[in-house]
Amino acid sequence: MISSNYFTVAGATVYNNNQSTTVMAAFLPIAQYRVNETGTLTAYSGPGGVLAVPDNINLTGIGDAAFTNKNLTEISLPDAVQTVAGGAFAGNTLTKITLGAGVDIVDDTAMGVNGASFKTAYDTESGGVSKQKGNYSFSNGAWHYSGNQVDQLWFDAAGLVSAYTGTSKTLMIPDGQNITAIAPQALAARGIKTLSLPDTVKTVGDGAFKDNSITDITIGPGVTVGADNALGTVTDSFLAAYHSNADKAGNYRCYFEIVYGTPNWYYSDFIVNGMAFNTATQTINSYAGSGGNLTIPANIDGTVVKTILDNSFRSKNITGLVFDSGSQLTTIKAGAFCQNPIPAVTLPDTVKTVEGSAFQSCHISSLTLSSSLTTIELAAFMSNELSEITIPDSVTSIGQQAFVSNKLTKVVIEGTGDGNLTIGKGAFQAFTQADSNPITEITIPDKVTISDEDGLVAMGKYGAAFKSLYDDPTGNNQIGGTFTYDIGTAVWTKN
Repeated sequence: MISSNYFTVAGATVYNNNQSTTVMAAFLPIAQYRVNETGTLTAYSGPGGVLAVPDNINLTGIGDAAFTNKNLTEISLPDAVQTVAGGAFAGNTLTKITLGAGVDIVDDTAMGVNGASFKTAYDTESGGVSKQKGNYSFSNGAWHYSGNQVDQLWFDAAGLVSAYTGTSKTLMIPDGQNITAIAPQALAARGIKTLSLPDTVKTVGDGAFKDNSITDITIGPGVTVGADNALGTVTDSFLAAYHSNADKAGNYRCYFEIVYGTPNWYYSDFIVNGMAFNTATQTINSYAGSGGNLTIPANIDGTVVKTILDNSFRSKNITGLVFDSGSQLTTIKAGAFCQNPIPAVTLPDTVKTVEGSAFQSCHISSLTLSSSLTTIELAAFMSNELSEITIPDSVTSIGQQAFVSNKLTKVVIEGTGDGNLTIGKGAFQAFTQADSNPITEITIPDKVTISDEDGLVAMGKYGAAFKSLYDDPTGNNQIGGTFTYDIGTAVWTKN
């Protein structure tokens, strides 16, 4: 029997359920810490790994054995902590410690397995000052001190980065700080995906960014990159691209082949408004901007923009999209603008190809296609909000499921019927949603090939019956016109 109706333990608030032996525990991140009335943290019930102790729990000290055997590797303590008791982090192999100035480290056992050498490093005078605030990193059997900090990036007076205590997946090493090198293992396993190094950085140490899946790297010329996946999980393929490009400064973006997962790196020598551009290929390769309203320029640094690369603007929270006047863009590659909330799109008249999933899941309700467009590939405009669409007569191929899962009721396909247009299976298919492509009006030229295969009906919710009427060799025989569907009678008629 539990005598109290309410009590607390480290990491949980526990309520007695009618004085029975059943309890209910509600865990909150801040409740992982037990702090007594004097401000001493006495117990911790959270996970191991990297830990930043919050500064809002009225903490002044760390008690004996408070973090014993918690599998911690990095710890950041708020400046208010002034005492760390003996054995506080016993059994933890800490390799990075961030703390304030003047902390009393009670004995050699306080800071874990490497605690004795840490206490010596922290207590030793440097520049006439001991117990300095900053980050201490352990490598090659010794602790290295970094007292400078910008945006949670720690570096010393010589410009050597030793640690990063932030959580952003995009890391921009600041320019203007004379940062020259990244220490071994300094930023390993931080969840970084996009990395920008200023031209001042000339050395990246062994394993500096190990276990980060970095696929977007901006780097200076002639950087020496160490071993042990120094620039993340795809270091080898990056270095192959970097060296084959004569170690040129710029942006390198990695894309993985769909079938085999092979990493391919694309180089850009200009970055404008977050857009990385390769002047030789006339291609925008990637985007690291803040989203919102976006204008695709007609040219960058005097070079015409011809192509937008695969996935380059994917999921970037772009809410408005405009192509600059005078645009000579010809190709929008697979997934280029996928998964952005863009309500309206007008393609430049020079665009000839829109590749697979280029505008998939963009909430588009208004779409104007290019008068030069020839090819619309697989799922190019899948899962949008279109109610009407006009296909220009320049189009010769509408790919499989190109407009599947929209809200189309009217489709106009322009042209004189030269027999060059093929509509792929499920191109305007009604998908699982009840209101998906209930097309009741179709204008179409002569001799269009409509592919209904594998259960994928090309022309919408009522498309099977439309194809039967349009193709009927004893009746319409692929003669164009405007066709309407009466939902009440379930019959297509030609106007």
